[in-house]
Order: sequence, then structure tokens, then C-alpha cells
Amino acid sequence: MQDSELSLDRRGFVARGAAAALAAAGVAAAQEPAPPKPATTPPVRQDPGLRPGPGSRLQREDDPRTALTEAVCVLLPTAGSTATGFVRFSRSERRQFSVRGEITGLPAGQKVALQVNEFGDLRTANASATGGPYAPPVAEGDAEANAGRPSDLALVASDADGKAVFELVLETITINARRNPVLGRSIVVIRAGDASGAKLAQGVIGVANPGWKPS
Repeated sequence: MQDSELSLDRRGFVARGAAAALAAAGVAAAQEPAPPKPATTPPVRQDPGLRPGPGSRLQREDDPRTALTEAVCVLLPTAGSTATGFVRFSRSERRQFSVRGEITGLPAGQKVALQVNEFGDLRTANASATGGPYAPPVAEGDAEANAGRPSDLALVASDADGKAVFELVLETITINARRNPVLGRSIVVIRAGDASGAKLAQGVIGVANPGWKPS
């Protein structure tokens, strides 16, 4: 075989080898599984009644789609007490709150204070888990937001049968709106008029059933 023919034959061998290598690489690429797609996190739906506030905190607006108008607190006796009752909150058209309640099982002529406490936690029989008086921070530009101390609901006295019935109007609270919301917190009934300050009843402020009627 002459040199020119030998050179052509070698070039053909190299070309056939390169084609085979490319074909093998194509098969390997076809068999290799595709890399997994990165996981995506679904978008978080923001409550329409919330908006970013100072310091990137969320503040609840008085939005009619989210602001509640009814709440109720069922009072249960603490250890050694027989006091029971309820407190009901109803918002009026003027955004005032009518607070109606009834407490029974009190000593005759006993004065008691109804106080909103920080936590709706009834895990202790002496109401110690409810924390201290609810004292929300004053919002910027709203110097009157805390006026009247929203923790102080009422001071009432029982009759000769140990029953106290009360009704008042408050402008210092809301249920779950931006200004001083009380939903999820507690009400504690405290003996007044002496130094003991004994806690007689406790309950959590919850969403009221608007259709409920006494049986």
C-alpha cells in the first residue's frame, strides 16, 4: 500500500472512532436523569386586615372584612371560689363597645374588679398563668390609644344573693382590630376593697356565636 492510501485509511479510522465516541456520549447523555427542579414555596396569602407597620410588624386595621364585632368570656371559678359568670362584648355603629356581664356565687355585697390580663392561659387554678394587666404599647401618633387603661373593665358589687349584673360602654378596646385588641386574652375577677386582692374567677375572651340564644 502506498503512503497516500495509508494516510487516507488512517484518517478514515480516526473519523470513524470520533463518530463512535460522539454516539456513545449521546446515548449516555440520554440515559442520565435530568436534575431535579428546585422546590418552590407557594406564596403566602396575607390577611386583608393586616398591613406592614413600624419595624416591619403587622398591624391589624379596622377593616370590616376582618374586624370582629362580638366576643364573649365565660368566667370559671378559681381554686376555693364559687364565682362564675360571663362577659359579652358588642360593637356599636360608633365603634364603641357595649360590655354586659353577670357574675354569681360571690359573697353578698362583695366589690370585685374585672381586669383584662395579658394571656388567655387558664392552666393554673389561681389565675397566675394569665399574667399581669394587659398594657398594650401606645401606637405612634395615637397618644390616646391607651387612655383609660384597657385592662380595667369595671368595678362592680354583688347584691344580697351574691349576684352582680353590669353594663357599660368602652372606647378604649377593640376585639381584634389594631387598637388595643383583647381577643385571646383573659378576664380575671379580683376581690376589691381589701388588701388580699384574691382572684375569684378567670376566663378567656373568645369569638362569640352571633346566633346563640339562651335555651
